[in-house]
Amino acid sequence: MVKSGTYYIVTYGCQMNEYDSQRAEAVLESFGYIQGASVEDASFVLINTCTVREKPFHKMESLLGRIYKDSGGSKGVKVGIMGCIAQQEGERILSRFSQVSCVMGTDALVRFPQIFPRVMAGERVVDIAMNPADYHIDSFKVTPNISMYVSVMKGCDKYCSYCIVPFVRGREVSRPLEDIITEIERLALGGTKEVTLLGQNINSYGKNLTNGGDINFSSLLRAVNGVDGIERIRFMTSNPWDFDEDIVDTMAECEKVCEYLHLPLQSGSNRILKSMRRNHTIEEYIRKVEYAKAKIPGLTLSSDFIVGFPGETEEDFQQTMEAMDVIGYDMVYSFIYSPRPNTKSLAMEDRAQKVGRGISVPLHEQKRRLATMMDAADERRAKDRATLQGTTVEVLVTGASKTDSTTYTGRSRQNMVVNFVAQSQAEIQPGSLVTVRVDAVRRYALQGTHVHVAV
Repeated sequence: MVKSGTYYIVTYGCQMNEYDSQRAEAVLESFGYIQGASVEDASFVLINTCTVREKPFHKMESLLGRIYKDSGGSKGVKVGIMGCIAQQEGERILSRFSQVSCVMGTDALVRFPQIFPRVMAGERVVDIAMNPADYHIDSFKVTPNISMYVSVMKGCDKYCSYCIVPFVRGREVSRPLEDIITEIERLALGGTKEVTLLGQNINSYGKNLTNGGDINFSSLLRAVNGVDGIERIRFMTSNPWDFDEDIVDTMAECEKVCEYLHLPLQSGSNRILKSMRRNHTIEEYIRKVEYAKAKIPGLTLSSDFIVGFPGETEEDFQQTMEAMDVIGYDMVYSFIYSPRPNTKSLAMEDRAQKVGRGISVPLHEQKRRLATMMDAADERRAKDRATLQGTTVEVLVTGASKTDSTTYTGRSRQNMVVNFVAQSQAEIQPGSLVTVRVDAVRRYALQGTHVHVAV
């Protein structure tokens, strides 16, 4: 049943979308709206969208249909679309979906306080104007959790041939360092112990700031490392293009920066990497990883991979499998290639079809390669994590079990989920750092026993 003055936000996509949803929540609550329990009882539903792959668009369509059906087409329920799909589609969303009241692109969130009253007055609003010059985020009210995301830059200048991000998030723009530190200090005062710094191409942070070259990603890490109350720092997403030895040295120098690196490779074939416009070779990537492992003991790695990229042969795929084995990732995120509007890879396919020379990899073959990659990644992760049994790990406690008062969960510095049992709850509180002995290794988590509070 729809309740007046309630909102509900559905978020699809990356961590940046989750962060933007928190900003949208703050705006809605400033108008006196309260969060509803579900989509069904909210009078204003905001769908925050992703367009890196095609699937989120279909999810959005399905949800819009459900909202319309459940409300009986009621005009009392207003729906907004924000994020990357909103930026990409703009006016077309209003034309296609009569139940949508507003469309806000990736830079329109800063104008949401002006947009929302217009929507409530019955206007249908589209705002996809982009702000290429700066990236300021005003202070917004948020309930600090143990671990929080903090956006430090937006956009990307790399234009990888498969990627739509530069078209929907714009060019690289860094947020002023003082804004970032102020936000993190506020979170720390509220009890946050871990921050994850976010940017589509985070290693290029600072390039557009007028600071005489003194501010870059390394200086940002050092500044965040100095914030009292913050115990751990993570960041994503790195691009091998900008990931250099200075960043590795800074990671090793800053004791709060965790021994975890997400460095997307996408393919282990130099031919495919060139076609993807990744601007590095597999050999260069491996050298960077080897340097990082040598400088940062205990470093764990994760990566993204695209299977079935246009023109990918079985030989190319096998080169990727070999690279995965050589590098040794703790976690692999793999996806079937998804053609995106405006991208070079889509144009490559179009040109090939016009001359009668298709370069698409058949879907059944894409699925086979994906399954093969996922199985290999699972096997490697299980093998590597088995070596942790009997060792101890430092865990940042994020919560307690709702059904068992002696069971808690958290993450290690290497970003592994750790579930553990504590005989005494006196020192086990969300936000505390504890030492856990690993008793068993599960598929996606470690199981253990609390030993003592880490010092």
